Amino acid sequence: MRRFIIMITAFLLTLSLFVASFLLAEDSRKDWDHIISISDWKNFSKNLTNAVKSENIGLQISAMQMVIKYSDKVDIDNSVINLVRLYRSQKDEKIRQIALVTIHAIQNDWALGIVKRDLRSETSPKIKKLMAAVINDRAEEVAVIYENEVILTALK
Repeated sequence: MRRFIIMITAFLLTLSLFVASFLLAEDSRKDWDHIISISDWKNFSKNLTNAVKSENIGLQISAMQMVIKYSDKVDIDNSVINLVRLYRSQKDEKIRQIALVTIHAIQNDWALGIVKRDLRSETSPKIKKLMAAVINDRAEEVAVIYENEVILTALK
């Protein structure tokens, strides 16, 4: 009986320590914005630009994901041509989608103009819908796809 009580007590003590450590632990996802300086963001932007320009598709995808996540802090205008090239010429539709979302995230006027021009000639329905969503989010024009035909309407 005494051994059973010692085991229960040890179990409850272990459980209470585990719960206490879980409740008192800091959030593992910290907001690093106040720690990272402006020069660090510039270096990060330069590294992302180099990654998007690289020939390694895995590196390009990772860089595009980071650009989407930190689009308000990074500046990759030097690699916009590479993003447009990825969205236009990549055979994998998912990579084209990521490139389009990245173009939307950085809000580059030149790239968004190309997306608007390419909308009518796009053959993939998924990409065409995403392109219309990117154009519609700009709120200068509304792109409607009706029976696989594109209708652009100016809001001004």
